[in-house]
Amino acid sequence: NYEFLGWSTDDVDISGNSFTMPNTPVHLVGQWKLLTSGYTVRYVWGETEIVTTEKGTATIGSELKKDAVAVSGYVLDGAGSQTITVNADASKNVITFQYKKVLTITADDATKPYDGAPLTKDTYKSEGLATGDTIASVTVTGSQTVVGSSANVPSDAKIVNCYGEDVTSSYKITYVGGTLEVTKKALTITADSDTKVYDAAALIKNSYTDSGLATGDS
Repeated sequence: NYEFLGWSTDDVDISGNSFTMPNTPVHLVGQWKLLTSGYTVRYVWGETEIVTTEKGTATIGSELKKDAVAVSGYVLDGAGSQTITVNADASKNVITFQYKKVLTITADDATKPYDGAPLTKDTYKSEGLATGDTIASVTVTGSQTVVGSSANVPSDAKIVNCYGEDVTSSYKITYVGGTLEVTKKALTITADSDTKVYDAAALIKNSYTDSGLATGDS
């Protein structure tokens, strides 16, 4: 890992890598050049190591390029490769790939028969939250009143750690919509019965009763 550059001394004239020793004591100092230096590649979520740190050596002055690796449950936050010029000081040869944790928030589905009132559902499920973190809030927007279906849309989640600090930016959040569905309501309409003694005129009865009409409908 070192290259010999030669000898140095204030006592004699030295040319090249050899010289003639005088008859008196001489203090010689060998000059060496460090050829390689250590480097470190880190894969982290915040300050948490999510892949074993890579360590190695490379030639000083050379270009060292490293590519990020795929990590299950995480997504890279930044460039997929980094290049440094190897320094003699190994502490300066550090490449850090920062990741975000993948979090999926899914709005719940809901269904009901038509009753004239809006159908809403503001609950949700999540997958991928780190231990100690919690979802402080999520906005779920959706409303369906008439027969049919529409989206129930989650958004604007806020994630906090165990100290109550906002760590939302540490996550790559995917929002998945739910479905709100209103189905047809059963309605029974029964024509009224009638009777009379024969009088040569038609018997007509145009009244009826209904059962199942939603409040407010007529």
